[in-house]
Amino acid sequence: MNFNGWPLRRGLSRGDRTALIGQLALMLDTGIALDSALKAASEQTDSPRLRSVALDLEHRIQDGMDLSAALAHHPESFDPIFIALVRASEKTGSLAQCLMQQADHQERDHAQARRIRAAMTYPMLMFGLAIVVTVLLVAFVLPQFTPMFQQRGVKLPVATRWLMCIGDSVSAHWLWWLLAGVALVSGCGWVLLSGHLRRTVDRAKLAIPIWGPAYRKAVLCRCVRTLGMLLGNQVPVLESLKLCAKVSGSEPYEAAWQEVADRVATGSRIAESLPKRLFPPTLRQMFRAGEDTGRLSGILDKISLQYERDVELAFKAATSL
Repeated sequence: MNFNGWPLRRGLSRGDRTALIGQLALMLDTGIALDSALKAASEQTDSPRLRSVALDLEHRIQDGMDLSAALAHHPESFDPIFIALVRASEKTGSLAQCLMQQADHQERDHAQARRIRAAMTYPMLMFGLAIVVTVLLVAFVLPQFTPMFQQRGVKLPVATRWLMCIGDSVSAHWLWWLLAGVALVSGCGWVLLSGHLRRTVDRAKLAIPIWGPAYRKAVLCRCVRTLGMLLGNQVPVLESLKLCAKVSGSEPYEAAWQEVADRVATGSRIAESLPKRLFPPTLRQMFRAGEDTGRLSGILDKISLQYERDVELAFKAATSL
């Protein structure tokens, strides 16, 4: 379906999605009907894509569809976790509260992503600058010294001779080297994006000194916060664990959460099923306490807040080195 001539295949941006959820939560909380709230959201936005999605949702609601079913027709804009939360809140009559919680969650997640990107920008720039300087030295500076060393008969170390040979080659055939570099970068990018090396790359992220622990905490923060929200909104435990696997963004943790779901399905407790290699003892103890007291959702919310602070401090410490 397409309204206003804007194709719906492209998903909403993070900002548009957060804005739509927040507006719906506010209007539903004041007693405005869902279809009227969607119509108002479509009229208030300057984003053609958001307007198209809001109008499509409005028409589906008017046709008698539940919001969760209507959202499921836009998988490029709304992930399975959000749809599951909306579906559960529709059953309990807490849709406005759920949307308000989700708006806050999306904003916090977006803010954390911004902080992580900002923390990683400077080191990546320095790394890129170091590569550029090294290439320039090898390609244009070292070849200038080659005739001088040859005239004086200086015996150079093997590594230096190799560098000079490479420098001479780059200087003489720079276009071919440039094309080879572009092809190499493109090939690496294709391999990474295609997922062929996802397991290896994700494991490497966890093992990087200094950055690895910060990345691990970011993944755990996302997983714990999501699981807490799902359980707090009465989403079944098994479904929550499987959805948590999808949101982890890390292949090792995705496999771990799936393993936990499989073990819980056979009667094990969550705390006993968490792999020790990926989940710290303190977190496993908190899971155990939550299961013992029946307050797992609330405990996970508190843990996620602590992890958010830990992630920010960890990335600040990593970038200060």
